[in-house]
Amino acid sequence: MTLTQAELSAELQARFAEAKRDFEAVEALSPEALARRPAAKAWSLAQIAAHLASTNRQYLEVLRPALAAADTASGAADGDFRPTFIGRMLAKGVHPDGKIKLKAPGSFQPNPEASAADVEAFLAKQSELAALLAEHAQRTNLSRVKLASPESRLIRFSAADDFRILALHGQRHARQAERVQQAEGFPG
Repeated sequence: MTLTQAELSAELQARFAEAKRDFEAVEALSPEALARRPAAKAWSLAQIAAHLASTNRQYLEVLRPALAAADTASGAADGDFRPTFIGRMLAKGVHPDGKIKLKAPGSFQPNPEASAADVEAFLAKQSELAALLAEHAQRTNLSRVKLASPESRLIRFSAADDFRILALHGQRHARQAERVQQAEGFPG
């Protein structure tokens, strides 16, 4: 299925908004609920939010300068979304319906002492991503803007891929947060 950049942007904005809504509901929970881990090796709600905030922050640090440089070089925001091979593989790996559980790289691991502040940080970064997408989807061909992953400069993909990966990743962890809240013994 081929999407125009406008269609991709609309889909991603909806995904960003859905994950944000899910975590706005989490924000109101008690510190005990935010810190509760459903199993010894599982993340708490606060840790999930900390992971998402860290991931979004690190990708925003790469996205902003790439998009600023591209404003004059990438051309109009026309054309179809064309995922790169790496972008397609990463999106498949973080898709909310994906069956493969991936371990987060070290720089994306959450702080064991994560708290409500991490939920707030995620919500802020999610809003920044949505605003950056809205701004650049109107004037920049996001499939032509290339950038490197903050985890490895050898992993390169487009800004369109990056926004897609982050939107899917947020949704995947929003579903994880739902499972944490449905776990037996969850306070509240």
